[in-house]
Amino acid sequence: MARRVCSHLAMHSKVEEEFYREAETIPELHGRIDTSLREHRSLEELTRAIRGLDDGDALNEQMLALQQAVEQHVREEERSVFPAVLKAVSKHRMRELGANLRATKEKLTPTGERHK
Repeated sequence: MARRVCSHLAMHSKVEEEFYREAETIPELHGRIDTSLREHRSLEELTRAIRGLDDGDALNEQMLALQQAVEQHVREEERSVFPAVLKAVSKHRMRELGANLRATKEKLTPTGERHK
């Protein structure tokens, strides 16, 4: 289960970073995008550590740390990134972004998991 969580988180990060390319054009978000990318690197470090662990207390502790880091990352995005993007980007462009993000996710999703 831990490996699956880590794989899905890695895929989500890649899709989100596609979104960040658009968000980088919004002046209010320049510093926030850099922070989000640093947070992604920290999450990647945690997932690498988790993948190297067997079941047990160490794995549970790392999974808890990952959960807390993801929750904090999401809170920050919901407070600062998403509202600024919604304010600055047209509805038409948001639909295009959504389509692009779905296409990226589809490319990254293993064939056997696409319909789950």
